[in-house]
Amino acid sequence: HEVNTPLAGISSYAQMLLADTDRADPRYAILKKMERQTFRASRLVGNLLEFARGRHGAHEPIDVARVLRDAIESSDPAFAARGVRIETRGIETPLPARGDARELEQVFVNLLINGRDASPDGGIVEVAAGAENGRWRIEIADRGKGLTEEEARRAFEPFFTTRQSGGTGLGLTIAREIVERHGGGLDLAPRAGGGAVATVLLPR
Repeated sequence: HEVNTPLAGISSYAQMLLADTDRADPRYAILKKMERQTFRASRLVGNLLEFARGRHGAHEPIDVARVLRDAIESSDPAFAARGVRIETRGIETPLPARGDARELEQVFVNLLINGRDASPDGGIVEVAAGAENGRWRIEIADRGKGLTEEEARRAFEPFFTTRQSGGTGLGLTIAREIVERHGGGLDLAPRAGGGAVATVLLPR
């Protein structure tokens, strides 16, 4: 309640401004992003509660490629601020699956932001998707400092974080729980040549 109340206020103000802004106005797209981000933050609060209560969302036909593109769009402002670019491969064509698009978008946004935070200014985060043994394999890779053996081992522990600026340490824990609920898997490992790669496997 303490988090959702101010989020609802921000969302309402954004919607009021949208109603008075012409679609051709450059500010319209910014306001739409504000609205979208408040909705995403509100869903995150809901997902935290679901994680604590062990609830399961309804699954329906989805396009994983579309979910990835939406996650990239949601993450774009955070990347632009650091001059970090996203390069994609394999998300231009549909990747049909069953699941909760909003939950999976949360997973991909979390992995993208982790890659952004690990990357040097002006770096590149690579997103690749393709088929593997009846599953979709999605990789989000960076060229940051990489992972120590202990960090790789503890990455999915609740409240464990390597961020210098802090963080809840719940992002990867919730992300793995969501992916496993979808019948898939999530792994984080050092990347050959430096950096780290997060791999999501989802049933096709």
